[in-house]
Amino acid sequence: MRLWLLAALAAFSVGSEVLAQVVLDEFDFIEEWQILSEEVRLGEVELTDRGLPPGHDTEIDKPTEKGHFKVSVSPRREPAPFNKIHTWLVRIETPEGQPVSGADLKFYGGMPLHNHGFPTDPKFTSEIKPGVYALDGIKFSMTGWWTLAMGITTDGKRDRVSFNLIVEP
Repeated sequence: MRLWLLAALAAFSVGSEVLAQVVLDEFDFIEEWQILSEEVRLGEVELTDRGLPPGHDTEIDKPTEKGHFKVSVSPRREPAPFNKIHTWLVRIETPEGQPVSGADLKFYGGMPLHNHGFPTDPKFTSEIKPGVYALDGIKFSMTGWWTLAMGITTDGKRDRVSFNLIVEP
């Protein structure tokens, strides 16, 4: 497991001491984003005209990496507001289309090329109906490429998926 200090946006102070949130990266997203950010900075990876690395899609409905689940994401209210805290809905199904209830979900996200997470602390807060989970606390504070990524564990299966979003003014 790797640790990532989110000092830039998740810092808070106690008296005169500044503390940073520590995120356990159980699914290795953050390490991958740090490597990608460095490769872009060094000019080893060129971005597309949409600001994404080649091979990164903007699909909002897709299978997880190992194919254990199908996942879709959408803002609770369209369009997703800019610079305001809001909720996203995450639907998780089996490959056959059956809802996946009671999953253990971990959220990771932010702006990979900027090496920072969200300015808030997004969390999965409830399963609002079978297989549909509320992801509260999302706030897009800048335009550009944001990622919503999650690790899913249930019934002995462990998988991950990420969604690339382009936030425009």
